[in-house]
Amino acid sequence: MAQRKTWLSLFFQALLLLAFSAVIVLFMPRAETFSYDYELDKPWRYGDIIASHNFPIYKSEQVVSHERDSVMRLYHPYYTLNDTADAQIARFWANYRDGRLGSLSWKYADYVARRLQAVYAAGIMDSDDYSQWQDSAITGIALVDGNTARVVALRGIHTVRSAYADITAGDSVRFLHDVLTQCPVEDYLIPNLTRDIERSEQSKHDLIASVIVTRGAVALGQKVIGRGQATAVQAVAKARDEWFRKTGVYIPICSDGGIVYDYHIVLALAMGADFVMLGRYFARFEEAPGQKLMVNGSYVKEYWGEGSNRARNWGRYDLGQGKKLTFEEGVDSYVPYAGFLKDNVDMTTAKIKSTMCNCGALTIPQLQQKARLTLVSPTSIVEGGAHDVIVKHHDEYNYNSH
Repeated sequence: MAQRKTWLSLFFQALLLLAFSAVIVLFMPRAETFSYDYELDKPWRYGDIIASHNFPIYKSEQVVSHERDSVMRLYHPYYTLNDTADAQIARFWANYRDGRLGSLSWKYADYVARRLQAVYAAGIMDSDDYSQWQDSAITGIALVDGNTARVVALRGIHTVRSAYADITAGDSVRFLHDVLTQCPVEDYLIPNLTRDIERSEQSKHDLIASVIVTRGAVALGQKVIGRGQATAVQAVAKARDEWFRKTGVYIPICSDGGIVYDYHIVLALAMGADFVMLGRYFARFEEAPGQKLMVNGSYVKEYWGEGSNRARNWGRYDLGQGKKLTFEEGVDSYVPYAGFLKDNVDMTTAKIKSTMCNCGALTIPQLQQKARLTLVSPTSIVEGGAHDVIVKHHDEYNYNSH
């Protein structure tokens, strides 16, 4: 009987332990999860999502691959120039003095020796290496000279075959081709460029490593997803107006981010902004810093944000622990080239004034009171501009700027 009571006691103790454990698991805090439906280029239909911890924002594999392909255009394999030339030219003169070059006159021998010196100075590369670089995007090599290296265009480098052709057909006016081809020039031509594999691979690795796989980072408490810059301006403007009613103190609002075209400026002002920050807008113009380049058949200007490594704005964006940004908050990119500043600013100013007049507003406060924003479909936007016709002067009608 006592043994039975002992077993029952143990059973109930185990049962209580399991029940207690279940209660603990049930009420323990769980990781927040969410499952939202979203569509690209459609408004976000839910509330804001706030970051619960710090995390980086990674680029897509396609973007990283494209950027790595771009930086590889700067890659130059390393080569060293050996002392083959002196030995081969000395052997050529020795054979000439010994009569092994037949009836070749001194004039022709001197010409061949000088041309040998010239092609060796330019560099003779192994034909397999040369074919490999020709088939790739490589345009030059880094020729090592002591502790320095200089970039030499690939088109200025010889193979044994091209060096032979250069010598035998280089000066057909003063030296007969038939006479030169009787001289065994090819016997004195061997590659004098040696590929430095270790240094070349290190250079390639450094270039690939220079491509940062993150676009930036999100900090604890930062908005991850919301209604974007537009509704952010509206929310801040509402709080600003409430503060003004309570205290009589008016705080101007600057809309900073995402403003590129004329209509963006008007939208920001209508939603409550007093002035706007125009980074990409001005970066497109001829007078902006950064090179004008041809990319995929169109002119672009270089553009980089303050939080990028290129801007080196460590004081604002870094943690002060070194000479390199911990992570990038800005991007290094391109923007479409838009011509000269004056022409574009005059046009933008005229468009802003025209839109304000259409809303019956002569001042920015009047615009904020009278403007009405309406969500329209992509089809409405297309039909609001020129469509189903061929525009005569496309450069004068840029849809993105209307």
